[in-house]
Amino acid sequence: MSFLSRIERGLDSAINGVFTRAFAADVHPSELLAAILREMDTQAMIVNRKRSYVPNHFAVHLSPHDYERQLPSSGKFIHEDAPEAIERHKLENNYHFAGPLEIEFVEDKRLRTGKIRVESSTVAGVEVHDNRQQPQPTQGLILEVNGVRHPLRTPGLSLGRAPQCDIRINDTGVSREHALIEVTPGGMITIVDNNSTNGLYVNGERVSTATLRAGSRIEIGNTRMQVYQPGT
Repeated sequence: MSFLSRIERGLDSAINGVFTRAFAADVHPSELLAAILREMDTQAMIVNRKRSYVPNHFAVHLSPHDYERQLPSSGKFIHEDAPEAIERHKLENNYHFAGPLEIEFVEDKRLRTGKIRVESSTVAGVEVHDNRQQPQPTQGLILEVNGVRHPLRTPGLSLGRAPQCDIRINDTGVSREHALIEVTPGGMITIVDNNSTNGLYVNGERVSTATLRAGSRIEIGNTRMQVYQPGT
């Protein structure tokens, strides 16, 4: 049976991120990973039907006995086996990180042998996919639309003519669900064209997605809006 198959079997037996083996036997790497994947699912923050943000830092708590047993092979688990399976789980569920993946083992004297506890958090940063320069996090910005200012906070805002949009724009050139502004827990702000009829323009250029900063100018249909730093 492959490593990933064992992981999937372990995930099926997960209950609230805590696993207990009968007769206090040693934990298996597949159970460690199953606990992390379950924590991702539990803590997922839905932005829209195509995207959810999940924690990117995982502290895996183990009993002193299990910690000592797992430590010699922790490097392979943290840097090879776990990232491969987590990346697969991300793609299958449209999950996204606010920063790079981090996993650490923590010795926890409160735990009995055979038990696992995972604590997760979101650590701000940029998830790097290539060597190009990445935009820096931008926090506390506001969006002005037709004279009204809207704070840009997680998870973001939807723009369009539909009643369910966060910012409803009465403009015949704007699609019902025209665009989505996404704000990550780390403060990154992007705008995404939602397959609109007339397109999305940022700073005069038509784009499918763009990073927003103070001073960014957005145009959808006949409506113009701008991103500001508070106090300006």
